[in-house]
Amino acid sequence: MQTTSSPVAVVGTGMMGSSFVQPLLQRGVRVIVWNRTASRCAPLVGLGAELAPSFEAAVTEASTTVVSLWEAADLLNLVEGLPSGIRLDGKCVVNTSTGSAAQIRTLEEAVMRRGASLLAASITNYPMHIGTDAALIHYAGNPQVWEQRRDMLEALAPAGSVYLGSDVGLPAVMEVPCAFSTMALGMVSFIEGAAYAASQGVPVKQVAASAVRLLRSLEFEINAMAEKISDGDFETDQSTVDNWRHSAGEFLSVVRATGQPAHLLNGLVEALDHARADGRSAQGLTALFPALRGSERHRAGEVH
Repeated sequence: MQTTSSPVAVVGTGMMGSSFVQPLLQRGVRVIVWNRTASRCAPLVGLGAELAPSFEAAVTEASTTVVSLWEAADLLNLVEGLPSGIRLDGKCVVNTSTGSAAQIRTLEEAVMRRGASLLAASITNYPMHIGTDAALIHYAGNPQVWEQRRDMLEALAPAGSVYLGSDVGLPAVMEVPCAFSTMALGMVSFIEGAAYAASQGVPVKQVAASAVRLLRSLEFEINAMAEKISDGDFETDQSTVDNWRHSAGEFLSVVRATGQPAHLLNGLVEALDHARADGRSAQGLTALFPALRGSERHRAGEVH
């Protein structure tokens, strides 16, 4: 396959980093790979990637370096550990490693001191989804840099590459509602419920079939709740916080009676109690939003 003239380095070839390589190669991109344990790059070299002998070699050779390490602090250490004379003028570093908004902004400063730009990214999917329409990746950073790299980066999430603006901290913010509150908690909630149902003789696959049907209404409900919250409308003609609390409390007792801890169901009860204490018993579930949102100081962005 003919490759493009602008090489891309992939730094960190664990499960997620490795998943970046094939979609880029399929776009005709020349891909350079580096990992502290060089042997982890061998399968990727077999696909057509080139092995860099060091982080310095990778980041100086490539026009764009896509990084997937354990955490953003690891990338910061690599950038700050480059020899003092190394400049990365005109280059771009795309960080997908986990870090808080404040940590990513600090990373941007370090990258910019070397003359490069940072695009921050957060990934909401498993490695197997990279390169497919199921992938969702949020990006932020300099808009011109984003537009220059957009076509290449869309190879990783063809239908789900979402640009949030210039603030590189925003993809880290989006990790909470998307990767954790929706994806991770959704999956663990299913597991918790399925564990209880299985203890009562219901096959897990039957639970899954019913849960999947509920996803259709959940899509509608999420959009409807977002609309109501945006309008400041917390009333309901369907089910109040008190209704939900009564039912959830009853089932929490039932599940715990089987010896299961019901961690997430207990979390729901605590959230509903928080809203009731805030005087929102007769309102709908959307009333949890103002009850849980936090103080003015937090909303103003003083705490990250």
